[in-house]
Amino acid sequence: MCDQALEKYLFKEEIKDESVVEIRNKKLYINGELRDASNGKTFEVICPADKQLSPPSHGRAKKILNWHSKSAKQGFDYWSKLPLAERQEWIGKLRDKLLENSDLLRESIMYEMGKTWEGSEEDLTSITNSLQYYSDEMNNRQDIPIADKEGTHEHRIVQQPLGVSVAFLAYNFPLLNLGFKLGPALAAGCSVILKPSEFSPVSAYIIGEICAEIGFPKGVITVICGDLPNVGIPLCESKIPSLITMIGSTETAQKLIEQSSKTSIKRYSMECGGNAPFIVFDDADLDLAITHGAALKWVTQVKSAWHLIAFSFTSR
Repeated sequence: MCDQALEKYLFKEEIKDESVVEIRNKKLYINGELRDASNGKTFEVICPADKQLSPPSHGRAKKILNWHSKSAKQGFDYWSKLPLAERQEWIGKLRDKLLENSDLLRESIMYEMGKTWEGSEEDLTSITNSLQYYSDEMNNRQDIPIADKEGTHEHRIVQQPLGVSVAFLAYNFPLLNLGFKLGPALAAGCSVILKPSEFSPVSAYIIGEICAEIGFPKGVITVICGDLPNVGIPLCESKIPSLITMIGSTETAQKLIEQSSKTSIKRYSMECGGNAPFIVFDDADLDLAITHGAALKWVTQVKSAWHLIAFSFTSR
């Protein structure tokens, strides 16, 4: 990242006023419409560059959350029956619009995450690549025949859309994480409820705005936000979702599985972790190891696991 770009996009007053306005006061995206929180409340997302954003948080009433799940079910009923070519066309429209708004999306990540302009590129590239890859991959999906040795029956593995998916996203790569959930869900014919982290929801809100702008089919994509007790758990307790997917801590995954399994049988796709170790061997170049270790652990301002690096080099 060059110093000029870093200064322009993070620490100077050269940031355009209209960019700040565009990133403030985001709305939820539900049933094809942009909406304020049902309880009228908002929460602030604080940027490390001393900027404050105020997108509205989601209402806490379980019956309201259940309505969102029902709209996602209606969206699934429509989307799953749509011919693949038409789904691919809609996914292509969404991808094109994301690229058209690439600067706004990257700026939003800088505000909510404190990333550099260069660092925000990976998020944008990941979501656009994900939409393209999974859309194209569906052309290669076919039913799989299973041989019957006796020749009396025909066996076949049929691939079909699963249902409504609820995706809980980690805060560190807002659009990358969103893209890795949205791309395969849309391509497979599923509707998806996106629940970004309340620490970095702004770019996800903008995805909702773009969906509304291009008239993406109602209920297929939903963007809501809020904390785990008031939003996450009620979503999991709903009988409507067929899949719960998450990027986050093992503890959170355990809570989600425990709550969601009480009401219905669901499938799970969990990426759990944190505190990945950084191992340095005796013959390593310590200067190089320190540089790369610090960069990897701090690239998105994530402080977890830094103690492992510090401990590794205390005897240097």
